[in-house]
Amino acid sequence: MSRAGLRFWSAALAFAVFTVDVLTPLEGAVAVLYVIAILLAARTNRRNDIVVAATACVVLTITAYLLSHDLHEIASPALRALVSLAAIGITTLLVLQNHAATTRLAAQARLLNLSHDMIFVRDRGGVITFWNKTAEQTYGWSADEALGQLADKLLRTSYSDRREAIEASLLDTGRWEGRGEQRTKAGAALTVDARWALQHDHLGKPVGVLETHTDVTDRVAAHSALVQSERRYRRMFDASRIGVVEEDWSGLRTALDSLQTGGADLRDYLARNPDFVRHARRLARITDVNPALQKMAGASGSAAFIENADKLLGENDRSFVDALVAFANGERFHEGETQLVSFDGRKVPVLFTITFPPEPDGD
Repeated sequence: MSRAGLRFWSAALAFAVFTVDVLTPLEGAVAVLYVIAILLAARTNRRNDIVVAATACVVLTITAYLLSHDLHEIASPALRALVSLAAIGITTLLVLQNHAATTRLAAQARLLNLSHDMIFVRDRGGVITFWNKTAEQTYGWSADEALGQLADKLLRTSYSDRREAIEASLLDTGRWEGRGEQRTKAGAALTVDARWALQHDHLGKPVGVLETHTDVTDRVAAHSALVQSERRYRRMFDASRIGVVEEDWSGLRTALDSLQTGGADLRDYLARNPDFVRHARRLARITDVNPALQKMAGASGSAAFIENADKLLGENDRSFVDALVAFANGERFHEGETQLVSFDGRKVPVLFTITFPPEPDGD
């Protein structure tokens, strides 16, 4: 029924009760029936309608009493009128409290509907009692379709742990977080990060669970692809017959950024400052070497290299300065030739290619 219809029937009922109270000799507290008019007005979900209806019912009760009874004697009609006024007052108070609670819940529901996460509430039996807009859009079921359904059955949820253990943890701490897999209405598989919060009634008894789910399907797929890529790279790195070395030049970048050349060309500055070059060679930190380079340098394992590149370069090496200039100029690649000093003192002529990482954005 529309709000206008509810207001009409509330007013009509109040007038009918007033007419009966005034025109008939009934001994009962007829005015108690005004509470029905107030309850009808409350169905509009408007506080003003409740207040207006209650005020009108109080006025009609007093008016009917004044029209029907003698004011010089306080008898049972006056007591019945007081009972009716008390009933109207108590009903109005309860209806206003219920309206305030409903308004708060509606505001909370609106906030939950603004979330980018899927949010729903289920009772202790797992039956869905609230289903937000994002859940509708992501899972494919409307709120009308989801309400009253068992959450795990509807979503075909699988968990990373036993369901009983999860429920026990939830009851023990009031919260649970974990990852699971669910299915949409169309059958698509979703990986979600789930956060559960136990809800209690006014006596502290658990009555429901608020579940918040974040769709991490793309993130998990990207991570899995990255892991696979790293594994492929590792296999190529280890199987290559060409010597490969990984170095961390972040310390070099910091040193170059803070370098004061006085406006001189970097190559000229490095030629006049060999101490800086020796310092820079020690900043090029080796992080990994493949088996081919280990064999080339006469090493028994990669652990011997986890220091800096200085120990692989001869005292008179000039290739490092060229690489340092290319790095400072933001080049992506640099090629050259030099001699590596093996662990047994041999000098091994090599051609090399260096791939530099892109410069950081600075954001």
